[in-house]
Amino acid sequence: LPQLTPGDQLLADALTARGAAVSAVTWSSPVDWDRFTAIVVRSTWDYFLRRAEFTGWLDELERHSAPIWNPVRTLRWNHDKRYLRELEIAGVPVVPTVWVARGSGAELRGIADAATWNDVVVKPAISASAHDTWRTTDPGNAEDAARFKAQSAAGDLLVQLYLPAIERTGEWSLVFIEGRFTHAVRKLPRAGDFRVQAQHGGTAVSESPPSQLV
Repeated sequence: LPQLTPGDQLLADALTARGAAVSAVTWSSPVDWDRFTAIVVRSTWDYFLRRAEFTGWLDELERHSAPIWNPVRTLRWNHDKRYLRELEIAGVPVVPTVWVARGSGAELRGIADAATWNDVVVKPAISASAHDTWRTTDPGNAEDAARFKAQSAAGDLLVQLYLPAIERTGEWSLVFIEGRFTHAVRKLPRAGDFRVQAQHGGTAVSESPPSQLV
């Protein structure tokens, strides 16, 4: 978006109040990045549709002198959901996941049977806002098998065990600043869905999380 989101505007207002001159530019615009004294990457929500262009832009940022408040190394790591695999290897609990490499020829029914799952979620490794994310309670049906085959031919995928708690209690986002918990948001799907994003009818509310989460 060429304009700021409401959340980004809060940051811009706070910086302006402290004497900073704030310019909102889209990451894909032809911009002389050296004219800025600092760069803060915010809502680049089309990155997953333009991956090569986006990663090329990250390379460009590294070549310029302006300090980037979001480390480019972290942006590269975080734009692909395979970071979850690294967290899992490091001992961080994640949703049970089977990783499917592009063009592997794996079949959804075989994956679900091997994991003894009947209710699964399929999502691209590079995606946002639940784009091309779907659920099936019958991994062996022909329609879902064909959809999975086409998707896995186009890119890496995750097949995850569906967690019913998403529908009952939602999904928590916890915010930590300098290692200290500051606040949390609970995201809830609309009735009959599992996706918590606003584009799919989900809602988000500020709440205090259960003590075991923080």
